[in-house]
Amino acid sequence: MRKPKSIVSLFYLAAVLLCFVGWWWGWRGIHVSDPDKRRVYAGLEQGLLRWELALPLRSTPPPSDDVVVVSFGENATKVYGPLPWPRDVFAELITRLRALGSKTIVMDPLFADPQLKFLSPSAYQSLFPALNLRQIRIVNPHNYVGELVRKLAQQRTALERRLAAGQLAPTRLAAFDQQSKALISLSRRIAAGDASVAFEAAIRAKRDVVFPTDYSNAPMFAASPQEALQLLRRQAVPGVPNPERITQFDHVLTLYPRLWQQNPMGGMNEIETEPPHHLHFIRDARALVRFDGRVYFASMVRALAHYLDAPARLAQMRDGLHIVLGDRDVRLEEDGRFPLAYYRQDTFPRALSAIDVLRDRMPRQAIAGKLVIVDIRNEQTASFLRRMTPGHGRRWVSDLKATFASNMLLGHRGPTIRRPTLIPLLEGALIWLIGVAFVWITYRAPLWRSLMAGVGMFAIMAMINLLILVPQGLWFAAGIIAIEIALLMLLSVGAHYLLQRSERRKLRRAFGFYLAEPVLEHMLQDEHALQLGGERRTLSVLFSDIRGFTNLSENASAEALGMALNAHLTQLTRAVFEHRGTLDKYMGDCVMAFFGAPVPIGEHALCAVRAALRMQQQLQQVQPVWKDNCGSEVKIGVGVATGDVVVGNMGSDTLFDYTVIGDTVNLASRLEGLTKVYGVDVLVSEATRQATKDEVTYLEVDVVRVKGKQKPVAVYEAVCEGKPDEARSMYHECCQVGLRAYRGQQWQDGITQFEKAAKLRPEARLPALYLQRIARLSVDPPGSDWDGVSEFHQK
Repeated sequence: MRKPKSIVSLFYLAAVLLCFVGWWWGWRGIHVSDPDKRRVYAGLEQGLLRWELALPLRSTPPPSDDVVVVSFGENATKVYGPLPWPRDVFAELITRLRALGSKTIVMDPLFADPQLKFLSPSAYQSLFPALNLRQIRIVNPHNYVGELVRKLAQQRTALERRLAAGQLAPTRLAAFDQQSKALISLSRRIAAGDASVAFEAAIRAKRDVVFPTDYSNAPMFAASPQEALQLLRRQAVPGVPNPERITQFDHVLTLYPRLWQQNPMGGMNEIETEPPHHLHFIRDARALVRFDGRVYFASMVRALAHYLDAPARLAQMRDGLHIVLGDRDVRLEEDGRFPLAYYRQDTFPRALSAIDVLRDRMPRQAIAGKLVIVDIRNEQTASFLRRMTPGHGRRWVSDLKATFASNMLLGHRGPTIRRPTLIPLLEGALIWLIGVAFVWITYRAPLWRSLMAGVGMFAIMAMINLLILVPQGLWFAAGIIAIEIALLMLLSVGAHYLLQRSERRKLRRAFGFYLAEPVLEHMLQDEHALQLGGERRTLSVLFSDIRGFTNLSENASAEALGMALNAHLTQLTRAVFEHRGTLDKYMGDCVMAFFGAPVPIGEHALCAVRAALRMQQQLQQVQPVWKDNCGSEVKIGVGVATGDVVVGNMGSDTLFDYTVIGDTVNLASRLEGLTKVYGVDVLVSEATRQATKDEVTYLEVDVVRVKGKQKPVAVYEAVCEGKPDEARSMYHECCQVGLRAYRGQQWQDGITQFEKAAKLRPEARLPALYLQRIARLSVDPPGSDWDGVSEFHQK
């Protein structure tokens, strides 16, 4: 059968066109500056690139041990309450870190605002352990200091009583007095809006603390006042070659002026708030940032310069701009970025607890001689201090800063991702090439080959991208290729589905009128069902014919005869379909059917015999129709034979029938004709009887040699399913004994048995037939070589 290949062609051409449009529109979406307008395709490209960049992490060496992160975690929230916290907490941490021997301290929190709020006294318990602050509750926040002084005085009175009773050491009371004065002093500074004195003093004590400055191009960015910006400009890098290449930012948020006056080290935040180049993840850090025409180092560059005791300087070399830190030389991108080389999560050190440092539970070797990054990690900061990274999902900004520091200390560098002008042109060419190749490969291919072609193309594209392009730092938009292949595979499935629907409609038109619905549904699953040709199979064939139909048609009008015949054939067809048969054809008043094809049936012989018996029962329902229209009732004869046939589509390539041919078909037709001779309703062959003898009762009728066959065939009357009644059983016994006597030329015994059978069933024709044969043969006996076979030379 010729398939409508135009359906496939239209589908595939539409897929190529849609992919080209999707490539142009999707890639345009990647470069839209507004993140809300990015296309879904852009997100797919970022996801693929992030996964590709994560693959080399499996072989990445471990980070430097000289960089550690000290973090205020959720346990700090339980101690100090929600943010913001007193600056004295950070002052105490800086002091403790210095005591443990830290070399350089980098503050990740941005101290752009001097204002603080009052906290519950219990939040200061770790700073003032001699005080019982957990029992103090401030009722009136507006009189915070007064209530605090009064309740501390009550605690001191209780301690004096215990001291007088000898239950308290004098040193305990002295510690209480000393820490009470410190807490009251802190509370008064908070009340006066000047709570950063200790923090400022800690910064001023030693120039080893580095603070970040945030930047953005967003108009709503909360920029710092001019006084702070003037102090920030002191940190600018002089003599930068080609400063216009460094990315410019319009707004910055830096330290508040009084903190700048303590002369700390400062630098730009190397990790941006929004990923650069509209990526959805962080792949590099900004070592240089330009603001207000000046270039600034990142805070981590300043920290490394202090840590290595080597001033940071810029040098323009043949391969680009470099940062020189003593004997270390780090190459940057043209715009001042540094590609990060990420480390595996299992090799990256866990953040140390700031609370352990404050409570003297941190071993000295964990901090001594290290570059320490201080950050805050809790539910309040998780939403804005975590960034998407290749391979490990979201990670804390402090971890990214530590990665940047380790990269610069160890000379590690991440892949440089470039996208030359040639790459988009190559993508467009590949889109068309893959589309055309897919159509060419799968045009006349089955569905599984189409899907395999798609998978193979995707695998080849992925290998080229991962093994060649990504190691060379080329960003190839693999997402659109993957979308195209997936779309082609999807549309290939759709095209094959439409083809199958078309073929199913043709099958229904071809078989719907002579196949039972379950048989038809099973056949529709085979896409080769309508191919011209046949196959050899063992089936059961049934013929049914009306006896005396020619004489009947002469005495009835054509209209009446047609009405009765239609009702008759409807009942017989229903019997065929009820037993999973296939209606081959109507030949006038004759019905031809076969069982076991196109759907294989293990018990096709039994189905055929049951259909034959059912036809005799169905005939009783249409007898009134025959009598009303044609004036008399009718009888039918049914012949069933089982054996090898050739079944399939027979005919020309434009018009054919699904039918059976072979010797078994001829035998079934002959058996149907012999029912009139023997006066029985259903005759079956020996093969049919052997296949169904356990379910159906048979009466052997004769051994015959029909026209067209040299080999004699035993034929049997199908009486009923199960066991017959007693009278019928006696009749069968007489016939069987009489038949053996007949074949043994024992004529008198044969006469006796067939006469008994005739008395049991006077209407039966079989006993009378054999009585006639015995009467003839007894006068002219056959020879000794007589085999008892009856020969029929006419159809």
